[in-house]
Amino acid sequence: INSNAAWISGGGIYVSAAGGIISNCTVADNYLSYIDGAYGGGIATVKPGLLIIDSVVSNNFSALYGAGIGVVESGYPVIRNTEVVENKARFTGSGIQVHTYADGGALISNCVIKGNQTSVYGGRGGGICDGYPGGDGKASLGALSVVDTKIVDNGSVNLRFGCGVFIYT
Repeated sequence: INSNAAWISGGGIYVSAAGGIISNCTVADNYLSYIDGAYGGGIATVKPGLLIIDSVVSNNFSALYGAGIGVVESGYPVIRNTEVVENKARFTGSGIQVHTYADGGALISNCVIKGNQTSVYGGRGGGICDGYPGGDGKASLGALSVVDTKIVDNGSVNLRFGCGVFIYT
């Protein structure tokens, strides 16, 4: 799934039903242009239970946050055995942006999160950002669990705020 463009969310894939499964897919070179609320340049969901497994999410762009994967207002997404590499968001969560409610956290297991970059001063969570970035930011209500995952060479333009992982508290 590559070289697609959307205005607000889900440049490559937008999951609008609970329990979606993305397996053995390459989601690459997708683009989001809307600067006020855009998330999920590669993959976006607002529903609980998304499973992403054995996939590659690479070289996607978001004008705001979650360039690779954007999980917003959702519960317990699972990302397993997946490479999230070389994605670029302007503000937060270039690789993965997660904002969960009380009905579950998020699990990232056995993944590689590498080379993702934010591009504006004050950008946060080049690799992973947990929480809602709007306003002063809000913590997710569910817990983020990262297990057996390599998080390397991620960054933000000023290298100040959680280049690998940033968690709003």
